Amino acid sequence: MSTNLQLDVPEREILPKDKLADKNLICELRKTCSVLYGLFTEVVRQYYLNGEGYLLGTPKVKWDDDPQKTGIWIDSELNWNDEHPEFRPAIFVSLGDLQSSSPTNPNTPVQMNLRDAIYHYARSVQGTVTFVHVAQRAGEALALCDNTATYLTHFSAQIRDDFCFTTFAEIGRKPLIQANPESSERYMSSVSYLYKFGEQWSSKLESPILKVLNVRASANPADFGLHNNGGHGSIDTDIKPSL
Repeated sequence: MSTNLQLDVPEREILPKDKLADKNLICELRKTCSVLYGLFTEVVRQYYLNGEGYLLGTPKVKWDDDPQKTGIWIDSELNWNDEHPEFRPAIFVSLGDLQSSSPTNPNTPVQMNLRDAIYHYARSVQGTVTFVHVAQRAGEALALCDNTATYLTHFSAQIRDDFCFTTFAEIGRKPLIQANPESSERYMSSVSYLYKFGEQWSSKLESPILKVLNVRASANPADFGLHNNGGHGSIDTDIKPSL
């Protein structure tokens, strides 16, 4: 017996593709800032989950989703409090500005389906993400950042492909920053990456679209309701809009 059933798609003004079958695929997710924060934070958390594959000299800390068990705090800058962080060492993910460009003029479709009034758009987006490591000692912050940077750089191609980026590459490194000169317990070390991705979306007009236009001519004016002034014929137009 066939299991191919028609999807019950709700009527909405904005309808993401990933919601059609109640599936959230990374390749179809709109990469909003919230999604980007989640993707990059999850990458680092998974690396520090098992405490394996660290560089020599890296503190043997492991991340756990239980705040009472974790040995390192990893989250986005949205949940970071510089005055009272959860504890140290810590890693937080910071997003830079996102820049967009279109292969055509802004708000100009890259493709059109005039029969069904569907307009297709596309754009390219690029931005930066910085992984900031905070520790009580300068050497600890530096070693943790070296460890993270080595992992992300070695697996940059896999991260690029898994998250459907066109580019993911290291672009900068700040070995050491003393965040607060009055305190010897706040040292930072960071590494930054450039990422790029493409987006596509479509819009459909709601107004009726002309699909059929039939024009007929006759030599007998009495056959039609529209007559020309010359009396030699008439034109009847049958217009059928889409429903």
